[in-house]
Amino acid sequence: MRYGLFLVLLACTPKGPTEDTDKKVEPEPQVNEGIVLQPEATKAQICADDCLLLTRYDVHTLKHRYKDLCCGADGNPSDPRCEANVWPAPKDQACDNWQYLEMCVYAKHGYIFKEDSRWKPIFEAEPWYTPDGTFVSSQMTIMTKRNTLALRQLRAEAEDCDPKGKWKKR
Repeated sequence: MRYGLFLVLLACTPKGPTEDTDKKVEPEPQVNEGIVLQPEATKAQICADDCLLLTRYDVHTLKHRYKDLCCGADGNPSDPRCEANVWPAPKDQACDNWQYLEMCVYAKHGYIFKEDSRWKPIFEAEPWYTPDGTFVSSQMTIMTKRNTLALRQLRAEAEDCDPKGKWKKR
């Protein structure tokens, strides 16, 4: 019996990496209830738009691998973040920008901001923003939900924010 179990396990064990699994795989475009979020965007367009980046890559990957993802010939090699190998740029790591990036994720999915929201005019001015009256957060991918939580945490940790992620009074 032990010998038979060993053969079954041996037969089910992967044989190691193949040529197909060794290739660098780019993430698939994220889908929002059947709507693909800008699948036609080039790598350069994705890398130039932090809001679009956050629908394609998780925050941890962007913070630690921005240069690998966006600084090659098909990305934006002239982007100052490439030389510094940092995302977002240090000037963009303020309390307010972390919140902007979080709201970007929601806006990319069509979230409709309240009339009195400071974000409503900002995102309505963006050519890519399409309000979706049927938006519910459950339509967001696991990655984009995690991104919103990570951005909220980064905002809370920013030097110019109080523990709740609001601007500190100076």
